[in-house]
Amino acid sequence: MVQLLIVDDDIYTVEAIRSAINWRKLGVKQIFTALNARQAKQVFEQNKIDIMLCDIEMPQENGFSLLGWAKENHPEIECIFLTSHAEFNYAQKAIQLNSYDYILKPVPFPVLENVISKLINKLNKEYVMRKYQEFWANNHPINAQKYKMPDMDMWAVILRDGAKDDLFSGIYSFLQDLSKTNCLNANNLERFQQDFLQMIYSTLKYEGVKAHELFDDGESKRIFEKATHSIKDLMYWIQYTVEKTHPYINKGDDKQLTLEKVKSFIKSNLDKSLTRTEIAEQVHLNPDYLNRIFKKETGMSIKQFLSHERIELAKKLLASTDIPVSVVALNAGYHNFSHFSKTFKNFTGLNPVVFRQRHSSSDEQISFAK
Repeated sequence: MVQLLIVDDDIYTVEAIRSAINWRKLGVKQIFTALNARQAKQVFEQNKIDIMLCDIEMPQENGFSLLGWAKENHPEIECIFLTSHAEFNYAQKAIQLNSYDYILKPVPFPVLENVISKLINKLNKEYVMRKYQEFWANNHPINAQKYKMPDMDMWAVILRDGAKDDLFSGIYSFLQDLSKTNCLNANNLERFQQDFLQMIYSTLKYEGVKAHELFDDGESKRIFEKATHSIKDLMYWIQYTVEKTHPYINKGDDKQLTLEKVKSFIKSNLDKSLTRTEIAEQVHLNPDYLNRIFKKETGMSIKQFLSHERIELAKKLLASTDIPVSVVALNAGYHNFSHFSKTFKNFTGLNPVVFRQRHSSSDEQISFAK
């Protein structure tokens, strides 16, 4: 059963939260309250607190400072912040302190109850996992002389070379050997998972990819949390992780091929309202990652390249045809003529009409008149 502490300098908020939620249904054994950080620390010193609901703006010592103290003295504490201010730096600080959630006041009680319920489910799963690991440790003692982690650096090289089958084969052989030495237990599976994930993250960092761009979705988190339940779950997580990582680990030739595909797609669809997401989908990459490698290789962002190609097409049509300027704009992907004129002048120093007058040749123009 969970013990929970509510910290807020507004006593009415404290009482409202305490009385509005069905704590017994959630599995909360006891509720403690405090009106400031000093009182909260006294509660911590006398009781085991699992969850803290904490206001941020409090006199003398704010909620961020209190959570920092709590994390140092009670590392397993989970915190849900409550605040009246939707400021980015507040949310950023809450993330840095590894708080579980951040809820704006006035607190919608159904939302708060749902967040607390999810957090308690998380705590219960972690408790079961710890007991599971203790069982494994007690019944499958580790032979320190025989147990040795694999060469993750070599696996990273294999992964960067694109040899997925060789990587899977090496991992499977290692786990088989681990089983034969009686070292296949929950602790070692978790150690293996952590080291393998470090290898993946290091490889992604080497390629300039941010890990959260790939693994911040619900499915990735669910598969990760289940991975150490069994060898089958671990292998599934490994295959899932490698398959999701592989498209982002490109050798030079592959990267150039990807960028050429992107350029070709853009040039073939200049008359359409293209977005970065639509472009990235053509090469199965995250839009932010694609934009980074595109700019690194070409010196232009995807948006800049798209604008450049649109204006180049417009210049060509203005100089070599007699089609109306408004139709030129549409062919170049601009559906707002005013925006087209402004962008065109930014690139060329001339508005479209003047550009046509100065650069067109009546002898060379292609006429579309009936």
